[in-house]
Amino acid sequence: MTKILAIDDKKSNLISLQGIIEDTFPDSMIFTALDGAEGIALAIKEDPDIIILDILMPDMDGYEVCQRLKQDERVKDIPVVFLTVIRDDKNSRIKALDIGAEAFLSKPIDKAELIAQIRAMVKVKYTNRQKQKEQERLERIVAERTRDLEQNQLKLLKLMNELKEENEQRKKTEEALRESETHFRTLADSGQALIWTSDIEKKCNYVNKPWLNFTGRTLEQELGNVWAEGVHPDDKQQCVNIFNDAFDHHENFSMEYRIRNSHGEYRWIQENGSPRYNSIGEFIGYISHCLDISERKKDEEILRIAEEKFRAIFENNVIPVAIIEPDTTISIVNDAFCKIITYTREELIGKSWTQLISPEDVERLKEYNRRRLINPDDAPNKYEFLFLKKDGSTGVGMLSISMIRSLKKIIISFDDITERKQMEIELQQSMEKFSKVFSLNPSAMTIIDINNQYFVIDCNYAFEQMTGYQRDQIIGASADTINFYPDLNEKEKIRNEIETKGKIQNLEYHFYKKNGDIGVGLLSVEVIRLAGNDFAIAATQDISQRVSAEKSLRENEIRFSLLSTQSRTFVWEVDSDGIYTYLSSDCEYIIGYSSEDLIGKMHFYDLHPEFGREAFKTAAFEIFARKEPILNLNNPIQTKNGDILWVSTNGMPLLNDDGTLKGYLGSDMDITERREFITALQEAKTKAEMSDNLKTAFMNNISHEVRTPLNGILGFGELLAMNELTDEEKKESLEILKYSSDRLLRTINDYMDISLIISGNQEVHKEAVIVDDLLNELLNTFQSKCTAKGLLLSLISPPLTASESIYTDSTLLLKVLDHLLDNAIKFTKKGEIKLGVIKKGDCIEFFVKDTGVGIEKENINLIFEHFRQADFSNTRGYEGNGLGLSISKGYTQLLGGEIRVETIKDVGTTFYIVLPLQ
Repeated sequence: MTKILAIDDKKSNLISLQGIIEDTFPDSMIFTALDGAEGIALAIKEDPDIIILDILMPDMDGYEVCQRLKQDERVKDIPVVFLTVIRDDKNSRIKALDIGAEAFLSKPIDKAELIAQIRAMVKVKYTNRQKQKEQERLERIVAERTRDLEQNQLKLLKLMNELKEENEQRKKTEEALRESETHFRTLADSGQALIWTSDIEKKCNYVNKPWLNFTGRTLEQELGNVWAEGVHPDDKQQCVNIFNDAFDHHENFSMEYRIRNSHGEYRWIQENGSPRYNSIGEFIGYISHCLDISERKKDEEILRIAEEKFRAIFENNVIPVAIIEPDTTISIVNDAFCKIITYTREELIGKSWTQLISPEDVERLKEYNRRRLINPDDAPNKYEFLFLKKDGSTGVGMLSISMIRSLKKIIISFDDITERKQMEIELQQSMEKFSKVFSLNPSAMTIIDINNQYFVIDCNYAFEQMTGYQRDQIIGASADTINFYPDLNEKEKIRNEIETKGKIQNLEYHFYKKNGDIGVGLLSVEVIRLAGNDFAIAATQDISQRVSAEKSLRENEIRFSLLSTQSRTFVWEVDSDGIYTYLSSDCEYIIGYSSEDLIGKMHFYDLHPEFGREAFKTAAFEIFARKEPILNLNNPIQTKNGDILWVSTNGMPLLNDDGTLKGYLGSDMDITERREFITALQEAKTKAEMSDNLKTAFMNNISHEVRTPLNGILGFGELLAMNELTDEEKKESLEILKYSSDRLLRTINDYMDISLIISGNQEVHKEAVIVDDLLNELLNTFQSKCTAKGLLLSLISPPLTASESIYTDSTLLLKVLDHLLDNAIKFTKKGEIKLGVIKKGDCIEFFVKDTGVGIEKENINLIFEHFRQADFSNTRGYEGNGLGLSISKGYTQLLGGEIRVETIKDVGTTFYIVLPLQ
């Protein structure tokens, strides 16, 4: 049955907790206590499996209860779980764990986490108790076995003495010896000690059964020099050294080491060995007995870790801590204690702590200490005192004391509250100053009780002057009773700001004066808390005259602003370094920057775009140096959103009395629209000229590319009509006629294609196209043309790529590649032409590569324009209308792709078409 003790000063919390526990652990027994003393008494009486403890309780808080439980040997092993509303912060958790608590939970209760902690803590207690019982049992066994072994050794010595005396009776002696050996072996084999002996050559010649049971080896395996095989490698050399040294000097030895047992695990052994002598005093070897001390080693390791943790927490604690012996001397201090007291650790150890306290506090603290040693509950554990530093100066500390009852030692810690005490003195002085400042302040001031209908607690003389009311008419009244606010919305806004934000900063509002006039005030309020109540300290400046003047000024500014807005002009002023010292409000409407963005923060040239900024700055400061006016200076300005405006700047120099330059006053007028209009006119003129040139090029192109094949058709048509031609001449004429017709048809098709592209009427019909089929069709079409011109046409198509399909318009794609291949053949006199394709991610790249004449670098950007060719001379040796590449570019873009060219003059050219697969 699980026994659980819950300690909480609120009965409702205990009932709620009891319900959760009974629901999950129906077989459990639950004890409850409403205070710490009752809880400690129940813990001692009932020995519960877990204690659930609240922190905030009267008389004795949870921390003190936990400390007392952990200091009592009867209940110190019971796990303590804090369950409290205190925020689960790092300091609270550390404090709880430092005093011995096993867990820390926060309210409201997380049922799952609470149940898990209860189950875990029950296991912890059971484990602790089992461990304690096992330790006690082992200690009893070791003591008994050691006592038996010592008695056996005494018996053995006595037996050896008897054998010496009976040396003359050999038969009897031998028999006695055999009996003694049998008895020794019986004793050796019946105990827990591991016993072995060696001869004078340091070789093992006997081990008892417990040894063999421990190692899991046979007697034959243990005899000789192999006894040390199971010793841990890290311990073996040390064991050998100790044994050899003792053996060589015939001395006793003792050592601890690890040795592997029959299960393969290493166990710690405490071995004690002694030299052996025969009946005539001759050294005959060693006898040694060993005890398994692994559990003791584990306990020592646990104690060592706990000691290290205590040291780490103690030494690294930022709070000064010291341990005081019963005779008032200091035995342990941490660095924080030394730092505040300004003594070194060596100077403090052994020093009476009373020497560190001011004389007026010594007797009081001694009396507390005397009472505490008799009854720990008979003296306060926290109080202020004056402490003495090494240099004789004093400080004020808040001392906390706890007692280690079992050792009659005291742990003290304290906070240095010297600054806080000084602040309290300064606060008192400040309050006196506040009273004077309040009374004599030129601003109208009131103190208002927020929690009591905003009643006025006090007001100063300036408030009487501002409102016309007398002080006795104001105190005890509220704004409602004296009808202070002409605008009820303003009243609600003020109260809302006070109640939600706790302060008001320079809020403009209206108020009634006693004579009925309405004044304008600038209100600032700060809420303070005194004695559990909220009070507002309000200060008002009467700005009625300023508001009237500002109204007139705003009316004038509105007139000026309307004029500036209509003309998109803003006024500025800069100092001699070019930093803005004034800007009219219209600047934000025009360039996006407010006057606050620029005044005192930016130079006039900072608004100039980065390109040309330095040249503009230099030119402007040259004008500054000459103190000349600035007249109609057109310059760009970059607005806050990154746009570029053009302004016309005019300015006049401002001079000091001695004639030195003070700065410039001027204005900037936005002329962007006017400039854009002029630019648009210039661009329209340029486009008109380009259009005229394009029309001329088009007409020239038609004149050449249409009339030339048409003349061939007409001329050779007439020749064919004549009967005088031979068959060979007719065949030649027909070939020329066909060639001219094909050329004319291609020209007309190109004109149709380019017109559809330019007008936007070209339709795109996409479908799945097998890349391999498309390339083979092109190869078959152009193979004969290349052969006729003596060129090699090859296909570069990796198998995996060629088998891919592409979703596109096959007709338009074929036209693009037709034009590129036709161009390659046209401009290549010898060498080869390569048609290829490469897959790149989710795109596919077609390319046409030739070894032709190449393109001049300056013409690369022109070849995709209408009616343009790489050779623009009148004597160019290649026919064509100059539309092939512009058509290829247009179709490529319609298919969602891009076209690019790489070329080297007189080496060759490669055109690339990149299209998406889908």
